[in-house]
Amino acid sequence: MAGEYGPALPEASTPIQALRADAAARELLFSNTPAKQLLEQLVALPGAVGEQMRTYLEWVGYRSLGYDLADQYALEVPEAMVNGIRGAVTGRTRTEDASDPGLLERVREAVPEAHRREFDELFAEARLVYRLRDERNTYSDGWALGLARRAVLAVGARLKELGRLTDAELAIEASHDELLGLLRAAHHPASEELQRRAQWRKTKTHADAPAWLGAPPSPPPPMDFLPPAALRVNNAIMFYMQGVFDSPPAQSTETSVRGLPVSPGIYEGIARIVKEQTDLGRIEKGDVLVASTTSPYFNVVLPLLGAMSTLRYLGGVAGIAVLGGVLAKGGAAATLEQHRAAMAVFGGALAVSAFAALALPRREPAG
Repeated sequence: MAGEYGPALPEASTPIQALRADAAARELLFSNTPAKQLLEQLVALPGAVGEQMRTYLEWVGYRSLGYDLADQYALEVPEAMVNGIRGAVTGRTRTEDASDPGLLERVREAVPEAHRREFDELFAEARLVYRLRDERNTYSDGWALGLARRAVLAVGARLKELGRLTDAELAIEASHDELLGLLRAAHHPASEELQRRAQWRKTKTHADAPAWLGAPPSPPPPMDFLPPAALRVNNAIMFYMQGVFDSPPAQSTETSVRGLPVSPGIYEGIARIVKEQTDLGRIEKGDVLVASTTSPYFNVVLPLLGAMSTLRYLGGVAGIAVLGGVLAKGGAAATLEQHRAAMAVFGGALAVSAFAALALPRREPAG
C-alpha cells in the first residue's frame, strides 16, 4: 500500500477519495473539532470513510516520526495527521501527481533530445529501485521504532500506576534492564534521574556529538576490483553519502543563507520552525517548513507545504546539506515572517527556502 513514489500519503489515497465524495465527512474534517477527537469521529463514521480511515490509521498511526524511541509516532501528533489529510483532500495526492503523464513529459522536454533515451532508462531504473526506500524506512524503521515506543510507553503507564514513575514517558529514558527492575519493584532509577536524562537529551543537538569516536576514520578502500554493476551501485552510494556528510563552503550572510538548489523558481511564505515532532502540528497550508534535519516521516505534512528547507550541523558549524523540495506549483526561495526566531533556533544560520538556493528574510512593503 505504500506506493512506488514513497510513503507520503499513499495509503491515504483511498480515504481521500472517500472524504471528497462525502459532504458530511468533509464538513467534519474541516470543523473546529480537536484533532484527536476528529480522527476518532472520522473512524466511527459509517460507510466508506469510516472503514478506510480505520485502515489508514492502522497503517500509519504507529509509524515513528524519527529514528529514536524518544521520537513520537504519528498518532501522538494528531494535528499533523489531520492537517495533512485536509491538505490532500483540497489538493492533489502524490499518487495522483505520479499518474499524470503530463508532469513527466514536461521534464522530458527540458532534456536535450540526444539524451532523452538515457533519461528514460535512468528514470525507469529509479522508479524500479525507489521502493527499497519504503522497505527500509516505512516497513522497517518506521514501524519498528513506533511499536517499540508504544510498548515502552505502556510499561511507563503501568509504572506510573504503581507509583514508581511520576510520568509514563520517563520510561523512554530507562534501559531495558532498568525497566525490568522497576517492574520488579526496584527503586532505581528514580524519576528524578530519568528526568535528568530527559533534560540532557532535549538540550543536546547534532553539534554536540563528536565527528567520530576513537581514531580518525581512514578513507574508503579502492573499489576498482568490483564488477561493473556493483561498482556503479557503490559509486552511487558514495555520491549520496558525500552529499549527506560533506558541508559545502559557507556562503551565508547575516541576512541570507545559500544552499543546494533542487529546481528553479521562487516561493514566499511563513516559516514554521520544527524542532521536535509536536511542532508538525502547527504547520498550515502554504507554510515553509524549516528544520535542522528531516526524515521520511515528515511526509505526513507534505501536502500542506509551500516549501521546505533543512539545515544540518557538523562539528559545531552550521552547514546546509540539502535544501529540500518546494512542493507548491513553481515554488522556491521562500522568505520569512519569523526571521529572528529562526536565527535564534539555528544559531545565526537561517535556511528558509528551496530550489533557488537562496533564503532571504521577508521585506515588508514601505509605509
